[in-house]
Amino acid sequence: MSDATLGVFAVVVATLLGLVVGSFLNVVVARVPERRSLVTPPSACPACGTPIKPYDNVPVLSWIVLRGRCRACGEPISAQYPLVEAITGVLFGLVVWRFGPGWDAAIALTLTSVLIPLAIIDQRIFKLPNPITYFGAGALLVLCVVAAAATGEWHRLVDAVVSAAVLTGFFYVFSAVFRLVRNKAGLGMGDVKLCVSIGLGLGWLGPRYVLVAFYLSLFLGLVFGVVITRAQRSGLQTKIPFGVFLAGGSILAIFLTPVLSDWYFRSL
Repeated sequence: MSDATLGVFAVVVATLLGLVVGSFLNVVVARVPERRSLVTPPSACPACGTPIKPYDNVPVLSWIVLRGRCRACGEPISAQYPLVEAITGVLFGLVVWRFGPGWDAAIALTLTSVLIPLAIIDQRIFKLPNPITYFGAGALLVLCVVAAAATGEWHRLVDAVVSAAVLTGFFYVFSAVFRLVRNKAGLGMGDVKLCVSIGLGLGWLGPRYVLVAFYLSLFLGLVFGVVITRAQRSGLQTKIPFGVFLAGGSILAIFLTPVLSDWYFRSL
């Protein structure tokens, strides 16, 4: 089997794995904010409570076959479920296409799996649950240590840890200063905690990935903030789910950093 064929096979496998992971992330989004178990009870229709059969739980396909409705009661099933599954599948495939099978891909996939549910939850309830941020930071730290031990690239572990410390420290200081000056929170501590995962995951890929994610996140947040405040005419009183933009900027950085950094240095 040629290298090209192996590469295509790896991307296909990653995409299929992403569909399954996306199905699990839907469970995370639904249950973690309510502090419910991710294992029990089994998934059920939100409307009638009927447990979902395995053949009705195939990512994306089951939703299409059932035309977006529960088999038992006929109530509509949110399009969020297949969208999250499809987006996760596509991102998994793109990550493996970008890096190839290996530690870089494993770390980027783990970071992506943490960012997707956090972005959705933050958009809904303006919170980034500790169980996910803590799990993400712990899992990524372990992965970076194991990857460094397996490859001997200990300098990349140092880059990851330092990146996490700097990024988290920056936003922590910003939050503290904002609170001191305006006597209210300017950035939630969930956003600060999320920076640990972002710093570790992107820092392993290289400090420039962290820098690009930082600027992209600020740019996305600024654009959204300007648009929404002008639309609502609410000024600085508008509440913005910044975790959404941290997640979006970080995912974009995984793919755009080489292009953006090359463009930047060529323009100097």
